[in-house]
Amino acid sequence: PLFVAATAATPNEDEKNTTMVTNLKRLATTFESDRSSAGAMFDMKAKSSIIIRGLDINTVKTSTDDAARVEVWTKLGSFRGFENSPEAWTLWMNETITGNGMNVSTSIFPEDLAHVAVAAREKRAFYVSFPDGPYLRYSLSDHDDGRLYYINRDLFFYARGAMKRSGFEGTAIYPRLFNGALHYETIPESHIVKPTPQPTTDVPTGAQIKSITTTFESSVTYAGNMFDILARDDIEISSIAFNTYKTDEIPIKLYTKEGTHRGFDKDISQWTLVASLSVKGMGMGNPTYLP
Repeated sequence: PLFVAATAATPNEDEKNTTMVTNLKRLATTFESDRSSAGAMFDMKAKSSIIIRGLDINTVKTSTDDAARVEVWTKLGSFRGFENSPEAWTLWMNETITGNGMNVSTSIFPEDLAHVAVAAREKRAFYVSFPDGPYLRYSLSDHDDGRLYYINRDLFFYARGAMKRSGFEGTAIYPRLFNGALHYETIPESHIVKPTPQPTTDVPTGAQIKSITTTFESSVTYAGNMFDILARDDIEISSIAFNTYKTDEIPIKLYTKEGTHRGFDKDISQWTLVASLSVKGMGMGNPTYLP
């Protein structure tokens, strides 16, 4: 997505002491489980800008059992293609929990209050893992009428994901239905929300932000791309994303010019270099951001 923001106004003293997020919400899948596993991977996609604060899981662990350690990892884009790639993921939570038992929700929130900001139309993956045993319950997908996702006005919850046997080395089993829920807050359009490559405790502030995106369903690989935009009002472009098959560090240059690119594709003297840096590719079909 291409993020476009108006210039932010300086908040007054009251605004500085007021949280910029509202409307705590929850979107859940089924808790009618069939089997247990050590972990689960799934995707979600925001319809509007949101901040994810925590999640619910279905676990065999109860208050009479020993506390169990659970990890929650996250990454931009889908989990597919990255099931065994720990370098593509960021650890969001590493908590010790007391479970509420099978087929009821057990909530997990980070002690440091780190949240994950997801911009409108952004896809993000999550990996819930019990390092010490198969304590996570899940459903066979065909037990849920073949449902592909759960949806409300704010997001898509693609619960039909994969179960993992152990860590990032374990086998991924498809398709399996994650039992759980996302706890999140919606963000007023008057405040800036930029997707966080890593979980953060910073509270989003600023001005209105919008995004526009093309498809990420690619078919051909090339070294560069030129395109035009036409602004109807005064805007500031704060971030841009592109599609690459690379998953390691890649050097990239970004140029711009007034007017169209047509007729200037071989005349570098008409272009201005605005960025020359290295970024970590997020893999094919996923947005890789230039900060």
